[in-house]
Amino acid sequence: MRFVLGVVAEALSRSCPAGDARTVSCAIKIIDLMRDFRELYACLKVPPDSADASWYRQRGYQFEKVLHDLLDLEDLAPRTSYKIEGEQIDGSFVYNGKVFLLEAKWHKSELPASVIYAFKGKVDGKLIGTIGIFISISGYSPDGIDALSLGKTLNVILFDAEDIDAAMNPEVGFRKVLEFKLRVAAEEGAVYVPYKVASVAEVPTSLAIVCEGMIDREILRAVIDRIVRLDNIQLQVDYYVAGGSYNLSKVANSINSLAPQGTKVLIVADADMGTRRIHRLVAEQLDFTDWGLVLPDPFIESWLFDDIEEFHHARRLGGIRGLLSNMIHQKAMEMDIDKLAEKDPAFCTLLNEIRSLSGS
Repeated sequence: MRFVLGVVAEALSRSCPAGDARTVSCAIKIIDLMRDFRELYACLKVPPDSADASWYRQRGYQFEKVLHDLLDLEDLAPRTSYKIEGEQIDGSFVYNGKVFLLEAKWHKSELPASVIYAFKGKVDGKLIGTIGIFISISGYSPDGIDALSLGKTLNVILFDAEDIDAAMNPEVGFRKVLEFKLRVAAEEGAVYVPYKVASVAEVPTSLAIVCEGMIDREILRAVIDRIVRLDNIQLQVDYYVAGGSYNLSKVANSINSLAPQGTKVLIVADADMGTRRIHRLVAEQLDFTDWGLVLPDPFIESWLFDDIEEFHHARRLGGIRGLLSNMIHQKAMEMDIDKLAEKDPAFCTLLNEIRSLSGS
């Protein structure tokens, strides 16, 4: 609420002279604006049963309006979409005297590297030092974040749905999320670190798990919930998505720099690149020692799915939400933990880490 009052006070000082009888009216309009675009955003996150292709297209346009109102409320001088020489730009805003280009997508599935690189090309062609903010509510494919992470020039910062949820929170706001991401990008060279990392110091956490993607996080959460319940363990676990193998260490470093002393950081990555290569990739970039590494071979999905085609079929039908999520949690409830630990070294490592932290 402190943030809300600050925004209202600043807006009033600009638009309503002291003692003006319109002050109360101005305050009501500002608060209505805050409520309206946040309510619209909440509605856009829950498609109606009758939603068709037209509804989803309109959602994209409405989301651009939501972002414009959010940026306008925080006095960031947003500009709506425009075209120049055949090039479409979703918008821009001004922060600390610097212009940022903006692109926002809300698709059903994770965005591939090609879409992000198309935006980076637009940013590359602008004034030196221009930074692009890319927002994808559906997240990013690991190859997209990895490709940007390996690039020579870092001039695009990635936001996802959880970042925008935080920006919509009156206690946080877009400025605070942006400042965190810019600082991490400067310090770690990371195009994507979830804003959730910023709150790691506020919540006591025994174990911070960093994984590659949203599906990995869903599987880990379901499996660890199963372990904790069966063993009757009291353990606070938080999960962070890095968005790709080349970004794992950067997210882990950010967590370690902010987390309370004694927090264990566990990195989970598929071994499809080879266990030695992944271990070297992670270890060479970490700047702390209290970390662990779990490498499911070849994929973490094999912990729950004997038939990998069953997993891919569910993913095609509904992505991480709906059918696939339900299937993951159902299979986790049915899994034999000790039997899996006997035959899968990576799962055994995870199980031992959890039990050692709980003292069992």
